[in-house]
Amino acid sequence: MNIGLIQLPALGLELKGYFDSPIFLNNVYNRVMPASLLRVGSVIKNESTYEARLLDLRIKEPDRKERYRTFEWEGYKINCYMFGAPFSSAEELIEWSDVIGISTHFSFESSIVKEFMHYARAKKPNVKIMVGGADAKARPGFYLQCGADKVFTEDFNPVELDKDWSEQKIVWNYPHPLKKLCKPDFSLLENIDEYKDSHDGPVPEGVPFPIGFIYFTKGCPRDCDFCESRLSKYNTLDLESSVNSLEFYRESGVKSLNIVDDNLLLQTASPDGRKKVMLLFKEIARLGFAWEFPNGLEVGLLFRDGKVDEELFNALFFREETGGAIKGCYRLYFPIETFDEREKYHKLKGLDVQNAIISALAKKQIPEIAFGVILPVQANQNTMAAIRSEYKKIRLLLKSKSKGRTIARYGIFNLIPLATFRNMNTKYPIDNYPELWNFYTPPYDGVNLTAKELFETRMSLTKEIDPENFKSMAIGKYGYG
Repeated sequence: MNIGLIQLPALGLELKGYFDSPIFLNNVYNRVMPASLLRVGSVIKNESTYEARLLDLRIKEPDRKERYRTFEWEGYKINCYMFGAPFSSAEELIEWSDVIGISTHFSFESSIVKEFMHYARAKKPNVKIMVGGADAKARPGFYLQCGADKVFTEDFNPVELDKDWSEQKIVWNYPHPLKKLCKPDFSLLENIDEYKDSHDGPVPEGVPFPIGFIYFTKGCPRDCDFCESRLSKYNTLDLESSVNSLEFYRESGVKSLNIVDDNLLLQTASPDGRKKVMLLFKEIARLGFAWEFPNGLEVGLLFRDGKVDEELFNALFFREETGGAIKGCYRLYFPIETFDEREKYHKLKGLDVQNAIISALAKKQIPEIAFGVILPVQANQNTMAAIRSEYKKIRLLLKSKSKGRTIARYGIFNLIPLATFRNMNTKYPIDNYPELWNFYTPPYDGVNLTAKELFETRMSLTKEIDPENFKSMAIGKYGYG
């Protein structure tokens, strides 16, 4: 059996009508390593007798864009683009494959997945298609309707390759052993050095390439109502396996890491877990990696006994620069979530604790921090006033404590109808307008503000608080300033 793994083109959303010239609403991830497919490839290689090949349409032509759809939204026109090589570039792999594997993590990219499945079937009607990823977990029925033969709601299970393919099937909640997922098959990549993108935008100068994705834990038992990973089983990789994985990454040529755990720091609540994390990051530094935390950290766990945990802090945010080259932590996503409803979430501490942690980060002169606040469905002008006031305080705090060395992105995100909000009423149904399931274009009217008002208020607030990021919308990349 031949198995073709395909990373499909990235989505770029261009909005017309807000300015005289169009703007991009999202960061376009066109040079991001296909981490999930590499893990699937390693499982196929190590646990079956079959051959896998991988084609990354994004990296093949990263700057090529093709408009595939245009629609009206709240008086604006949205052009939807695929960034990457055309589907026709996959024809040879489609013809070779008995099974095609696709990873789909984001709802807003599901139209591209749907279009490609139809394209592949038109080229080879008897080819089988399997789909996995976060959006497949949330909407397995949608992908069956699109033509998938098997949908995996958790990890890929290799025994399914030898099972019956005559009827469509959802493979529910199979967790593959974490130890067997920590050595992705980088040999499947045509040119590993081309992967220069992070999930949080262009990296600071001095960060070495390529950038790989790694995790040492899976799942999160927290109950944050907006998060797809909520209330999931928490698993940790032992220290020896973690170090073996890091050494494998280094030997494979990876030089920088996106550490993408759902909740890496949860294990530090115990003395043994805290010690393990500090030893782990000592090893990451020893191996010479640069790293960032694009999924965020539960930063409240950096504060204990009434003060910042300096030992843990120094391990996570170690950094040194030699001849302009960075080793150590160059960026993290800092999930503020909310300024005025912090009691809703168990993980959040008071604003005084939050700002003490931000102050400590600034003193470390971390090159970049990406902050994020989520606008709830009931957001009103008081919500916006709190964001304006508190973000301005943070800007001043960063500038003062870092002596201007730390720059930041002050994200304001509309709530995406995910997790506990999957069944909320929307003006634009997800199966028809999946592209709107992003942080910028709410597909719903809020309790106090319409979809258009939520969008325009957020845009004007971003322009006021975070002009650098606002300007970067012209090129579809996050900006820091």
